[in-house]
Amino acid sequence: MIETNVSYAVPFPERPSLVNEVRAVLSIIRRHLRLILALLPLGLFIGYTGSYLMTPSYQAVAQISLDPRRVAIAQPVNAQTQRRDEPLIDSGRADTEAETLRSESVVRAVVIQLDLQNNPEFTDPPRGLVTRLKSLFATDDTKPDEESRIPDTMAAVSKGLKVERVDKSYSFTIAYEARDPNLAAQIANAFAEMYIKKQLDSDYEVTRQAVSWLKMRTDQLSEQMLAAERAASDYQSKARIARSDGKLVDEQQLQNLSLQLADATSQRAQAKARYEQAARFSLGSGGELAVSEAFQNTVVSKLRTQYLDFLNKAGALAARYGETHAAVIKLRADAKAMEDSIRRELLRYQESYKNEYEVAAAREESIRSSLDEQFRRASATGDAQVKLNAMEAQAKALRVSYDAFMQRYNDALQRQTFPISEARIIGAAVPPTAPAKPKRMLFAAAGAIIGLFGGLGSAFVIELMHRRIYTRAEAEAASGVECLGYLPELQKGSGPSRSGERRMPLDYVVRNPFTIAAETFRTIRTTIDSQNSGDDCPVVGVISCVPDEGKTTVAANLAFLLAQNDRRVLLIDGDMRNPSLSNAIAPSRDSDMLTRATKPASALTLVRRPDLPFDFIPALTSSRPEFAAFHQGAGSAQDSVPVTSLESEYFRGLVEVASAHYDYIVVDLPPVVPLSDVRAVSSSITSFLLVLAYGKSEPGIVSDALSSIPGIYEKLLGSVINMAEMKALPRYGERVTTYYSSKYFSH
Repeated sequence: MIETNVSYAVPFPERPSLVNEVRAVLSIIRRHLRLILALLPLGLFIGYTGSYLMTPSYQAVAQISLDPRRVAIAQPVNAQTQRRDEPLIDSGRADTEAETLRSESVVRAVVIQLDLQNNPEFTDPPRGLVTRLKSLFATDDTKPDEESRIPDTMAAVSKGLKVERVDKSYSFTIAYEARDPNLAAQIANAFAEMYIKKQLDSDYEVTRQAVSWLKMRTDQLSEQMLAAERAASDYQSKARIARSDGKLVDEQQLQNLSLQLADATSQRAQAKARYEQAARFSLGSGGELAVSEAFQNTVVSKLRTQYLDFLNKAGALAARYGETHAAVIKLRADAKAMEDSIRRELLRYQESYKNEYEVAAAREESIRSSLDEQFRRASATGDAQVKLNAMEAQAKALRVSYDAFMQRYNDALQRQTFPISEARIIGAAVPPTAPAKPKRMLFAAAGAIIGLFGGLGSAFVIELMHRRIYTRAEAEAASGVECLGYLPELQKGSGPSRSGERRMPLDYVVRNPFTIAAETFRTIRTTIDSQNSGDDCPVVGVISCVPDEGKTTVAANLAFLLAQNDRRVLLIDGDMRNPSLSNAIAPSRDSDMLTRATKPASALTLVRRPDLPFDFIPALTSSRPEFAAFHQGAGSAQDSVPVTSLESEYFRGLVEVASAHYDYIVVDLPPVVPLSDVRAVSSSITSFLLVLAYGKSEPGIVSDALSSIPGIYEKLLGSVINMAEMKALPRYGERVTTYYSSKYFSH
């Protein structure tokens, strides 16, 4: 939490919140706005001026593009298609190429090619403060030779080099900064050209190594392939394994017999099905003619047609002439005869189907026996055949590998001298006309920002180190009571002052009744009257925490204001160590204007002057008078010796006697912190008015001072801020110009 001049160790602390924190920060900025606005242009001026003290450098930029499809023409057709379909380049590849441009090998090649190790820009660079200090303590004055200067030159060149990818494209910018614009352009172009040359050299070296390895590998595969094929041929001859059209004879016979067996089995099944269906018919059976269409022969089909024709005609005639008609009887007899013919024909075919079934079964059995015999013969040469197949498979695999490597060897051999690179220069660097550094506007902006933050930092440091009370809110937070108003600091020529201080005179409120100070005193009077509504005489003690906060002038002006409207007011100077009020009002014992009234046996002196609307008791003496019969009258003053402190019994007796004769008693008490007088007489005071000095009173001291007096918070009327700079208050968040308008106040 940001600390301000407000201390919350009071009876009603304010809970911190974000809004309060923001307000506190803005208040600090407002108070020290002049300092911040002074450091801001100062920082801008220093930054802009400092940019002219730096050595200017120029940046030249070359641009290259990467396109892997440029080299696709030197690759096979399928590789070309793959190159066209795949992305040009990914982020990882782009980063790799950028690092290649910054690599040590490319930098070294550029340095040697341009002879930069002997260039004055690198042999005699501008030296900074650290380099000069190191040179003072250097013991070796020998100049390095040309070879030993190369590493230092490489480091300097790498420091000025900047390689970046252009957005998400396949282009790269090569930027170089140097004091000489021509040298900057020369080095940038040299990096672009050297990168392309290095890429061609790298491709050639890779292809050369690939060709050499592929040549060695194809020779090895050729020897292995020939040896495997020769071994397979020799083993086949030794094992007496015959082949026809690339297949073994035994395998062909097994395949043929298997096909024949399958065909014979199918024929046997068909013959069996026909025989079993035909076996269901007999000469005396009936109802079978309905399914006789399963036998596909012309005789049965013809007989069945005639049979159905007879039945249809008989049915038609029977429907017309009846079943007893001769024609109907004859047609039904013919149909019966035709049915018997169909049955006899089916029985004849039944015997034929039986013979066909027996022949098919015999043929199947014969082929199955031949297949079993051939399988037994093939099994005898099975192990030899397996081994031969393995040897032939190995030879075939070696031939496939040999063909593939031979194709790759031929492709690599053609690419070895291909003169095209993936990179090409799309923008050559030209000597720049304007320096790239220093950026004067950037330096000015940086200086302004530094000045701004310096001003803000100074404001916060001052705020933390100089914790004082400036506003009513700070006064209320420090004292725990309401701040009743401001007592402005007098401008030059506004009135008399003491020791060059611009404090108000003792009767300022009378001579200037329409001022802010007069209104503040009227607020104090209203507050006193509201807290003392009875007939008792209020005793108001005017206090401050430390000396020189203006409590004496506040006490005197308050007495002047209270004495208006014929009020009886007694003003007592209770500051016995610094009786400034006594020195101002009763400076001389022999003054003709003084009227003293005393009791004969008393050391009390009561001062009355024609120009004062109130009575005044100067600093008290060491005698202990009796005040029971105290009255006003003429008489002579008794000599008295000032004492150094107030005593509670003596002061209580004085207040009790004076309360019977006055409407208000105002006591100018000593400061709270250095002395104990206020603590001694606090029981006799009915109300306290706390005077705080603008920009001088410290919140911690105010809180500690009030806490040292028991019960003072219950008697505090409020506080006033004395010697306030009214024109400076808006910087602390006080809108005094709004409600202290010149329409109502003469200031």
